[in-house]
Amino acid sequence: MRKIISVFILVSFIFVFSGCSSSYSSRVTLRSSYKTLSISEVKSMLKRRDFFELSANPSGDFGNDFRSKTISGVKVVIDRATGLMWHQGGSSLSMTFDKVKEWIRSLNSRGYAGHSDWRLPTLEEAASILESSKMNGNFYIDPVFSEKQLRIWTGDKYSSDRGEVVRLGSRGIACVVSFYDGSIVGSFFGSYRYVRPVRRDNWYGYLVIRGAGAEPLPE
Repeated sequence: MRKIISVFILVSFIFVFSGCSSSYSSRVTLRSSYKTLSISEVKSMLKRRDFFELSANPSGDFGNDFRSKTISGVKVVIDRATGLMWHQGGSSLSMTFDKVKEWIRSLNSRGYAGHSDWRLPTLEEAASILESSKMNGNFYIDPVFSEKQLRIWTGDKYSSDRGEVVRLGSRGIACVVSFYDGSIVGSFFGSYRYVRPVRRDNWYGYLVIRGAGAEPLPE
């Protein structure tokens, strides 16, 4: 009898895990390391990922799967389509690019939402949450997020199509996502933009064994 129960548990686990693995294999893994990008590379990425951008890819319509959660008393947004966990509100004030590291360092030192690996998103990650139509306060972002952060920094920089970093004097240009008008733009490092940190949520959806079966972690 014990042997039959053990076999049943094993079969149940394999069945559920197979289904979970299938959903994980369909998850889109976005680039998390920073790059210097040419405009043509940005346009190519938008088309490849089916990300919306008002002028470069107006027909883009990436399918997010957002879930709002409260962890340790603070709100985060998990996108099950990409496996990313987002800061729901982002910074309350805009800031220059050189202040971003300090702000995120403070966030990590507090263990925001129980984690200390928050960072700036790449352009690819930030573009994934651009909505294809105005939604939240008449902006191109889902209502699950705060609408205050109209334009957010990314960790990527712009280059010309010849490869060199675009500069005006000694100031480089960072890639910025604008939820105000559904666009991707370049901003000088001295400009004031908001921060919406992100982290990869490696543990979301892992299985727990309960009795004679297995099921996803509760939502």
